[in-house]
Amino acid sequence: MPRFQTRRGEVDALQWTGENLSELMAFVNNVVVVQPLGDAQFWSPFGSWHVKPSQWVVKEDGALARRMTDVEFNAKYEPAGDDK
Repeated sequence: MPRFQTRRGEVDALQWTGENLSELMAFVNNVVVVQPLGDAQFWSPFGSWHVKPSQWVVKEDGALARRMTDVEFNAKYEPAGDDK
């Protein structure tokens, strides 16, 4: 059976706080709608994304790749370069 490992490399990521709408819109390069309970919704070439406050939006190679909880994100990533 083929085996795989995670790529070791840097990604761009932004955590949706519920209050950083302009940052999220710039990051996803699209209009973001904030739902009544604070969830953010936007469209990508892959369809509609729903992001809850405290979740991370991650880009790999400049393209939207995944949405992660704070726990998932911190288990996989750490600050890179000057952000340490």
